[in-house]
Amino acid sequence: MFKSGYVALIGKPNVGKSTFLNLMLGEKLSIVTNKPQTTRTPIKGILTGDNYQIIFIDTPGIHESTKKLNQVMLSSIKATIEDADVCLIIADSPNNNYIKNYEASLLKKNTILLINKADKLTKEQIDAIKAEFLIIDPKKTIVTSLMKDNSKEEILNAILEELEEGPKYYNEDEISTHSVRFIASELIRET
Repeated sequence: MFKSGYVALIGKPNVGKSTFLNLMLGEKLSIVTNKPQTTRTPIKGILTGDNYQIIFIDTPGIHESTKKLNQVMLSSIKATIEDADVCLIIADSPNNNYIKNYEASLLKKNTILLINKADKLTKEQIDAIKAEFLIIDPKKTIVTSLMKDNSKEEILNAILEELEEGPKYYNEDEISTHSVRFIASELIRET
């Protein structure tokens, strides 16, 4: 059986969404910096295996602000959640109040909670993060440090458990829906 689907990467700025995408693809596709709001438009990355194809959508960080650009990015995130088959929420600290704004949409989705940077968190902080996300009833919670742990297989298996049988949307050699020019301009912005 061939599984496929769209996986939205959701979280605050700088929690590791772009790091996650680059790790899963084994390619530098998305900018990784400590500056908030580096990802401004959703970046799609395609991971194809023998019996699956996952299209990851790296969304801008959820950041409360009244600025017009931020409002556009937040509406883009909401649309991505609505269209996704699986939502992977990445959190690296407590105080994720934003989740209440997306609760209704996320409750309808297969959601996985990924607690990143666990090497910098106490057990109490990890427990607090888990408690905050109980309202969306994640199917699975994975605690890791993407930059240090080898959790790629565990995460991949958790995603595949939530995907259904589906078609191959893209050719096997494609890793993004974006042009080479777009990817190059993004990587230049990183420097």
